[in-house]
Amino acid sequence: MKKNRRPNNKISGHFSKRDFVCRCGHCNSAIKISLGLIGGLEMLRALSGNRVNIIQGYMCPDAAEKLGSLKRNYYTMGVAADITIDNVPVIDVFRMAHQVPEFRGIGLNLDKQCVHVDTRKAPDAVVWVEEHNHLVTVDDTNRHRYIPDPIPVPSADFFSDTSDE
Repeated sequence: MKKNRRPNNKISGHFSKRDFVCRCGHCNSAIKISLGLIGGLEMLRALSGNRVNIIQGYMCPDAAEKLGSLKRNYYTMGVAADITIDNVPVIDVFRMAHQVPEFRGIGLNLDKQCVHVDTRKAPDAVVWVEEHNHLVTVDDTNRHRYIPDPIPVPSADFFSDTSDE
């Protein structure tokens, strides 16, 4: 007797095609996804030690156009995702994304409380913050306003038991 098996939709250790399909409801769940993006997301998961949630993955050109976006953008090319990470504040997700060399576009959306990452072809990363539908490019002159200095991590000596018993 054969078991009815669901098709294996895994595209990596922690992500499946379902995570990235277009959610417009009209294109039969189309998908296009860059393996470079998947690799970057896997690296981000390893850095955080927590589940990475895909808020927006691939978007078909018609869905993008209906949202007022260009028909050809990083989502329609399959190289972008909006994400959150379980149990990690969005500002810390934004900070961690900078540690992933594959991510060349990194945006913090304060209204939606998510982080945009993409693997665009660019020599330097493009970084921005979006708040109240206004985009601000983050550079050396304003970085401190949007990316506070990280909280210092105690040294290993802090955790060692130095008491004399």
